[in-house]
Amino acid sequence: MRTHEPPTRSAFRDYLIAENKTGSNKAASYVRAMDLLQSLLTEKPMGFEDCRDLWRVASAGRNHEVLKMLA
Repeated sequence: MRTHEPPTRSAFRDYLIAENKTGSNKAASYVRAMDLLQSLLTEKPMGFEDCRDLWRVASAGRNHEVLKMLA
């Protein structure tokens, strides 16, 4: 049974599924990567205390800052 997921997580997954080839596991991989990043930020926020729940961050710009930090 699937637990309740944030609407942004399911919307992101649905978007990736729609934009990729049938049978591609890209959507699951990208969502899993975001889940892992969220776990890392919970343990060590690195200045992103407001992003511990990436699926509920209201600013796309702030999420971009988190991803830019990884590069």
